[in-house]
Amino acid sequence: MDDVLQGLDFINAMVVGKVDRPDHNEITSVAASMVDGKEVVGYVFLPPESRRELLSHALLRAQGADSSTVRAKVLALGIVLAHDHADGNGRSARVVREVVENGYDVNDEVCVERVNTAAANRTTGDDGRHTLAFAPTTDFTRSWVCDLVSRQGNKEAYLKVNSELVAGFSSKNLQSGVAYLDPDKIQAGMSGVRNQQLALELRRRIQQGDIGPLIAMDVIEATGAPHIDEGLRLLDDSTTDEIIKRDNDRKLSYSKDAIDVAAGLKKVPRYVSLLFPLTPSFITADNVVSY
Repeated sequence: MDDVLQGLDFINAMVVGKVDRPDHNEITSVAASMVDGKEVVGYVFLPPESRRELLSHALLRAQGADSSTVRAKVLALGIVLAHDHADGNGRSARVVREVVENGYDVNDEVCVERVNTAAANRTTGDDGRHTLAFAPTTDFTRSWVCDLVSRQGNKEAYLKVNSELVAGFSSKNLQSGVAYLDPDKIQAGMSGVRNQQLALELRRRIQQGDIGPLIAMDVIEATGAPHIDEGLRLLDDSTTDEIIKRDNDRKLSYSKDAIDVAAGLKKVPRYVSLLFPLTPSFITADNVVSY
């Protein structure tokens, strides 16, 4: 595994211009944007120890693949989901996919150009769908959340807590009119959490797109509160830490499922239409790794 990590370091250094693992290895990164000067989180990636486990899982599935195309898809998806560097994860995944699927010959100008194209930083709206274009917070995550909620029989609880989050913790950007879960409101509600790093970690997880209501449901279950605002007030450091670990464990399991789908070993779970009525009723493996 160390050789694989060193190889990914080399590829990341090539596409970014530096190796950033030493610093990034100690943190859990997030996909976030700034709205009204506040951090709005869309997705919290796995912590370092879980990233290693996920990359090992992807490598194992790739080794068992029956074609270079599937092998390339699985490895690329593992790199994106592990998100093991602070920058350049998508570009690294595209390079790996191109080289594993089509090979690399430094003397072949067409081959070199393909790799250089894969290594280029993509901008929003780029039509290059032949290379990796996976967003872990959209299609497959939504299908995974729906499948989980359906199997646990708590669809109504999910919808209820989602409504409570929007009603109690959202703000609206005056310029765009877009509503978002306000980080200040969420974190202010956790008055019993003394460790501010834990409070930050939990707040980020509650903000996560479709996954956030699952975390809010964990809060309600752990505290016995009838509503999320009361649940947040009843949290302490120990309970908050357990909820964060639960989110990491679920996310690792989902990420492994996504890799298994790309490897052709699992079917994508079907949507529960009442949760997300504007989305398709199911997803194909090609939605997991677009090309």
